[in-house]
Amino acid sequence: MVLNLSPGGCKIGSDAGVKVGDAMSLIILIPGETSPTTVDLALVRWGKDLSFGVEFVSMGTAEQDRLRQFLASAAVVQ
Repeated sequence: MVLNLSPGGCKIGSDAGVKVGDAMSLIILIPGETSPTTVDLALVRWGKDLSFGVEFVSMGTAEQDRLRQFLASAAVVQ
């Protein structure tokens, strides 16, 4: 579960056994979107208890735009 999302990465709550430096791809379901946002490459930068943080290293331009639009609209609502 994504707990904190930014244009450059996110915090993930999970009991998955990951370690710093692990690489992964992500599929993020953004509220209100009909299709998922894909991160082609994310690197684990830190881990603590049942959460870890990833940096988005590679994702398509369209996905970056959708993520930025979602974050901008979420900031307006707060």
